[in-house]
Amino acid sequence: FPRKLCFLALVCEPIGHKTDGTPIYRSLPQIARYFSDRDHTTVLYGVRSIASQLYGTPRKATLAQIRQSVQAHMDSQTQVAA
Repeated sequence: FPRKLCFLALVCEPIGHKTDGTPIYRSLPQIARYFSDRDHTTVLYGVRSIASQLYGTPRKATLAQIRQSVQAHMDSQTQVAA
């Protein structure tokens, strides 16, 4: 569970932005290398698995859909806290 949370955090956190403002994300192979040279499909499975548990995202959701779900959840939590 903790490793999957780390996968999700790394997938959803942009590492920079292009000149037009589009966010740049880490690739799945880059993230996999952070965790003892795991395969990129391990990261993808972990992200989909944890996202479905936390946000109700379908297991076959794209990473863009998962990022949107995470952002919407974070925005709703920010509004509740304020």
